[in-house]
This record gives sequence, structure tokens and C-alpha cells, in this order.
Amino acid sequence: MEERIKLAESLGLYGWDNLEPALLAAIASGDPVLLVGPHGTAKSQLLEKLARLLGLVSRFYNASLLNYDDLVGIPVLNEEKTALSYLPCATSVWDAEIVFFDEVNRTRPELQNKLFPIIHERRVQGIDLPRLRYRWAAMNPYREDEDGTRPSYLGTHPLDPALADRFPYVMMVPALDELEREDIARMLLGKKAEAIDLPALVERTKEEAARLEKEEKEKAASYLIDLLPLLQERIGYVSARRMRQIERSLLYVHAALRVLRGDEKSLYDASFSHILSAIPNIANEEVSYPFLSAAVEQAWKYNRSESSAEKEVLREKDPAQQALLALRSRDELGSQFLSETLLDDIGRLPPCQRRAIAFLSYRLLRGKEDLPAIFMETVREDVQAILTPGRKEVRSNPWTSRALSRASQIALQDEKEPWGAFLGNYLQGGVGTLFKEEAEVEEAAAFFRKAWKEARA
Repeated sequence: MEERIKLAESLGLYGWDNLEPALLAAIASGDPVLLVGPHGTAKSQLLEKLARLLGLVSRFYNASLLNYDDLVGIPVLNEEKTALSYLPCATSVWDAEIVFFDEVNRTRPELQNKLFPIIHERRVQGIDLPRLRYRWAAMNPYREDEDGTRPSYLGTHPLDPALADRFPYVMMVPALDELEREDIARMLLGKKAEAIDLPALVERTKEEAARLEKEEKEKAASYLIDLLPLLQERIGYVSARRMRQIERSLLYVHAALRVLRGDEKSLYDASFSHILSAIPNIANEEVSYPFLSAAVEQAWKYNRSESSAEKEVLREKDPAQQALLALRSRDELGSQFLSETLLDDIGRLPPCQRRAIAFLSYRLLRGKEDLPAIFMETVREDVQAILTPGRKEVRSNPWTSRALSRASQIALQDEKEPWGAFLGNYLQGGVGTLFKEEAEVEEAAAFFRKAWKEARA
């Protein structure tokens, strides 16, 4: 049975299960962390517990109220009046081992700049902070949900992208309405998992990360090289510093996952946990995790592929063009790869293109005996809609009447072409569902003809 150490629940955190590997990785590596979430999601509570469990001197700052003197103390001239020194105060950072900046996106821009060296370099005013081990921050989401179900926060600002880039771990923490019923029940009843020895877990993770650094660094780098263009497509600019941070955090997340879940967990497994905390854009915008997960999966497919035809298909980002390229290369591709690629593409296409590609896939691949059964089952409905002659009744209105008339004209015009009969069924059967206006019928016909030719049906 798989080992399962409940790190988050032992800390009184509920619904954080997916973030546990990144959380332990961040504690073990000592790299900066940014927590993003609505108020009341236990962000500051987490740091207070970590400070107690690790026995470290902590400093907690409300960044919206912070003055620079609160960090460094009172500046005074030395006796020679040649330089400044600082008189420490109760809040000064000099002897801190953990610092936590709350409400960091309410910080004045000029003060945000002064936080850079503390977070990134463990330095202030050019002076090293040798005792400082952990630099964590928290913020409420800058954006407001379009449906108004989440609060907006007055006084918040977009976090400087350069500052966000200084946090190797950026975690979107779950709000109450994202928790499962069981998590809410445990929270209300005060139920916690068995207490853990956090320092021991941290040491185990460090040891595992050191081992993986030697054994899997090249494998991780190869995967990340394939992931980079996919990340850039989805989130935009990725800095060289970010890529080095991503490599380091990936190995630490892998180590943490093995400590928490068992030694059989692979780098592939870790990459899906890792992507949840690897993207700095989370600080200022909605990030689609399904798209990021799809990028991770595609990067691994490309990384593992030894076939030049597979690599060429995977390089194509447009789902319609990728599907057509896969169909043209069908004799060079394995049935499993072909099936998975086409099903992924079909799932991402708009309905009218989906039906055309599904039909062409069926027509070209129906003779492949080793094609997975799920493929034919998935395309069956779209294929039947084109193979069935005639048209179903649609509610008549001026738009659909003109669309049906234009569909009939195109079918008559193309009836002697190899695709003629299929195109007629495709257009007439799609009016009222796939397309409703003449222009949409024209576009659909053009796509069908083009797809037929490019797939070499």
C-alpha cells in the first residue's frame, strides 16, 4: 500500500493535498515562497506553525503598513560620521531566521523594490543576513472573479513581475468553496492527522534531493527544454532565472513526493505536482492548470519519442493542423500514439471542425486492427452523423432556411468530387447545431475540403 504522510492536515490545513509536495520541497530547499489566496485561507497561520515546529526566530510584517525603518531599525551615523549603522528594534530583520511579508501586493512600489534583495539574496542595504533561512510572502488575488463569487481587494496592485519571479514557489491556496465536504467537516470538527516530525521530513527530503541532483538532472533538463516552448505559448515570457529555478524546484518536488508518497514515484509523476507551484503568473492572473497539465504531458510525449514523425506531429500546436499531420503520417506512427493524439486534438476543436476531423480519422484508420477501441467509440456519433444521408428537421427561421439552402447548393456543386456525398451530409446535418448562418456553412465547407485534401483521404 502506498505510503501517505499527511503533511498539510497535520499542520491544520485542509484541501492542500495537491500542494503538499511543493510545500515540503520549499521548506527543504529554503527557497522563497509566495502564497496567493483570499483572506482567511490560513496563509499566515502556516508560517506561524512552521516557525514553531522548526524552532526558528520569525518576523511577520504587514507589508501594507510597513516602513523601511521597521525592517532595518533606526539609521544613525557612526562616531566618525563616515557611514550609517542601524539601531535594531523589536521588528528589525537582522536576527530573523524566517521572514513573512503579508499583503505583499499592497506594498508601495518603492518598498517592493527594497524587498528584492531580502527575498532573492538574503541581503539588506548590501549587508548579508546570514541567519535568514526562509523568505515567504502572501497576497490576496489582484484580479476579481468575473462572476463576482470572490471578493475584490481595494488597495491591491499587480505584483511587480520581477518580484514575482524571485519566488521559485508560487502557490494558489484553496478557498473554502474549493474544499471537499470531508475537508470542511474535518476542519469544523478540528480533526488533524497524526503529528509529524517536520525536521526529520525536511532532512529526508534534502538527502533525496541531493541524490536526485546527481541521478536525474540530465533527464529533468531534457524534459524542461521540451516544456519551455509550451510554457511560453501559455504564459508568455519565461526568464532564464525562472528556468533555473524551475529545474531546482522540480528536483526538490520529486524528492518531497517520494518522501510523502513512496519511493516508486517518478520524475514524470512529480512534474504534475511541480507545475502547480512553478508559474509566477499566478500572482497577477488566472492560470489554467488543465492547460499547464496538458503542456507537461505533451513535453513528456516529445521527450520520450524516438520517432522523427512523432516529434514533428508534437511540434505542431494548432489542434486541427496537428490532427491532419498525424493522419498524413499515419503509416509512420504507432496506433497508440495516433489514437491519443487525435483524441486530444478532437477534444480541443470547435464542434464543426471536430466532426470533420472525426469522420476523416475514421475513414483513414478504420482498417487499423490495433487501434484502441476507445478511439472508434469516441468518434462514433460524429461519424454516423455524416454517414447517414438526408437531414434532420430543424426549427425554421430566416437564418436556418438560408443556411440549409446554401448547404444544398454546395452539396450539388461538389457532388462529383470524391468528398461530395459526405460534404452534403456534413453540411445539411449540421445546420441548426454546428452552424446556423450562411457564412458558417461556407467556412465549414472550406474546412472540410481542405481537411480532406491535406489528410489525403
